[in-house]
Amino acid sequence: MSMQIIENSDQLEKHITALIAIEPKFAAVYKQVGLPSLRHKEAGFEQLVRAMVGQQLSVAAAASIWQRLLDAGLVTPQSIMNANDDELRAQGLSKQKIRYIKSLVDHDIDFAALETMENEQVVKTLTAVTGIGRWTAEMYLLFSLKRGVSQTLCNCL
Repeated sequence: MSMQIIENSDQLEKHITALIAIEPKFAAVYKQVGLPSLRHKEAGFEQLVRAMVGQQLSVAAAASIWQRLLDAGLVTPQSIMNANDDELRAQGLSKQKIRYIKSLVDHDIDFAALETMENEQVVKTLTAVTGIGRWTAEMYLLFSLKRGVSQTLCNCL
């Protein structure tokens, strides 16, 4: 079964109109909340580092640490590999998050290859990294690779 990716607001609105034609009860919800955001994110190393930084932190704390990493130029595999733990800790990363991010660097994932892999293979590849669980892998599938969610994720929501 082929999956269509909704790339823009016009396409999203057409799909919502079709959904309302199937189930008119959605019209009231749509009228109340309007057109939702597509919430697409970039794919790649940086996006996964950002997800790891944000795990188990408030949005404000994660944003602050992320900005410090950006300002310090510590968001690429090479810059992280060249940084020592004290430099990373100075940006707000815990010992555990440093270990997770270094594990991501060590796995040297081919992010272009993820684009063509089956969902379960993407999950398997990403969860091999210390600090990336199924939830993070599926969020990457959903928002960065623009894929549908698995039944496992749907059962959690």
